[in-house]
Amino acid sequence: DHRDDMPDAFIVAADSIAVGVLQAFTAAGVLVPRDASVISINNQAIAQYTSPALTSYDIDQNELTDTAITMLAEAISSRRTLHHHTFISTTLVVRDSFVPAR
Repeated sequence: DHRDDMPDAFIVAADSIAVGVLQAFTAAGVLVPRDASVISINNQAIAQYTSPALTSYDIDQNELTDTAITMLAEAISSRRTLHHHTFISTTLVVRDSFVPAR
């Protein structure tokens, strides 16, 4: 009902949720990426098999794990609550659901 009022793009929190978004758009007649682009996070294997193939941020899982373990160890050893802002490396894997402007 709101096809004319939709944003240009949707960033979805996980690839598995984005699959449902793509299915809902298809059922509603919304064409991705013509009517709305979809970008997801995690770059799981399913992303390459959706229709259209899902553009997704690939998060460096080793870096994420190492950072989490380090932060946990610091919190345990200091016996206090720690607040950190951490940046983890990501790469945008461009597929058919979103193509960046050149």
